[in-house]
Amino acid sequence: MEKVIKQLVDLQSIDNQLDKLRAKRGDLPERLKKLESQSTLILTNITDDKARIREINKDLKHLSAEIEDVKVQLEKYKNQLYLVTTNKEYDALQHEMDAIKETINTNENTIIESEDEKIELEEAVKRNSISSENIIRDLTKSKSDLENAMINTIDEEQRLEPLREKLAASVDKGLLFTYERFRKARRGRGIVRIHRDSCGSCFNQLPPQTAIEVKKMESLISCPNCGMLLYSEEEPSLICNCKIA
Repeated sequence: MEKVIKQLVDLQSIDNQLDKLRAKRGDLPERLKKLESQSTLILTNITDDKARIREINKDLKHLSAEIEDVKVQLEKYKNQLYLVTTNKEYDALQHEMDAIKETINTNENTIIESEDEKIELEEAVKRNSISSENIIRDLTKSKSDLENAMINTIDEEQRLEPLREKLAASVDKGLLFTYERFRKARRGRGIVRIHRDSCGSCFNQLPPQTAIEVKKMESLISCPNCGMLLYSEEEPSLICNCKIA
């Protein structure tokens, strides 16, 4: 059983070192993903807004040209008013002129609304461009930080992971499951050392007999309070010899 306990302690040692290596990278990978997502969204918005501005410019050009055309026609009708000889002809021309005036009024209102929208879009493009520049700057720095962290940790991580895999394969599957379950629930700790006859996880004083049994290392003992796997205060020597300098 002492060998089994040593295996779990060695496994915990490797996991502690891997956790420290990964902690050096911190949340940089997640931060990069978030920044890249934000950058993509902003660039998409900029592209869409610019496309809409081009569309508005095209519409404004068309509306302005239409206004000029109907104004020319309106002047013709005005001149024709002096030439008509019947009320029917006069009313018909007046109707055509009113329709043209309505068209001009509608187009002018549309132009005003479109120009307001264009101004808002141009301001949005400016804001998003600034945001994009800031995000790109943050991305560049985060990528640099991540690359440096990877350079400083990747070799050691690649050395430790095969050791971890080999050691885990040698541990009883049931014990490994219990160990992994505790690691997920107890901030990376699957087995803890007792200190002054107290549990290293919940820090409660162990019953005297429990503390004695843990120190004997003849069986794997769990804390009666929190259930954590325990090993002796006199830490067994690590068989993997894998500590980081």
